[in-house]
Amino acid sequence: MATNSENTTKYARLASVLRERIEDGVYPPGSPLPSENQLTAEYGESRATARNAVQALAAEGLVTVLHGKGAFVRRRPTDRPNQTHTRDVTIKRDADAGQDGGSDAGAVAVIDTDADAFGWREVEPPPKLHTEARAEIALTLGQPEHAPVLEYPRLLTDRAGRRLSHKTVIPFAVLVEIPALEAALDSEGFPTGGQLYAILAAAGHTLAYTDDIRARMPTPDDSTALRIPGGTPMFTTHRAISDATTGRVLAYEETRRSADDTQLRYHLTTADTTAANR
Repeated sequence: MATNSENTTKYARLASVLRERIEDGVYPPGSPLPSENQLTAEYGESRATARNAVQALAAEGLVTVLHGKGAFVRRRPTDRPNQTHTRDVTIKRDADAGQDGGSDAGAVAVIDTDADAFGWREVEPPPKLHTEARAEIALTLGQPEHAPVLEYPRLLTDRAGRRLSHKTVIPFAVLVEIPALEAALDSEGFPTGGQLYAILAAAGHTLAYTDDIRARMPTPDDSTALRIPGGTPMFTTHRAISDATTGRVLAYEETRRSADDTQLRYHLTTADTTAANR
């Protein structure tokens, strides 16, 4: 009878052979691995050993296992990413303003090129939730824990089938202070990120944006909603929208997406702070 250490050695040895074949290009990115039956026939191992070897490669991020279809080789980290998400905040002025920012934005329209970009659409009508700020969000907003907030979660998709989870959180205190924002909620349902920025700017705030990006493993609910393959991490971006003068955080956004074969792109500019420091 085989011991546990012997079984471990068998599947580790088979995983090593398959790993070498992937690295040598025998199984190129996107190609399927041999099935469990084929691996059993070729290497004389049990189906359990073959299954464990494939699971080990999946845990390393080398393959993606699709239920009922088999295991497929993922793109190598050195390859050019298949998906690039650009995160910019673009400002339009004068004649173009009314088209995107609405009349409440005055002469300025703002477009968040992430969730507002052309091609994203809602998977289902999103709810507006009157809720309380959880500890992490309350800390970001500078609000007491359980302070009343308005939360707006959206699940988006594009023509390629990619999915993006986007959530906006606004403190009730900010809603009360800015009538135009409350009016937009009543008349238009909920402003997009760009529309929100434009309304805040029109209310006299010079806006600053701070993004914190984390890579972590998704929860089962995230995997299902975002269609993230097993063993694949996701990107979570936390954005604080604040008043650049006072530092007060006016709103919070959270974006979640699969990190599989994906990169985030930021266009950075150099700010001249010479005059401000005089």
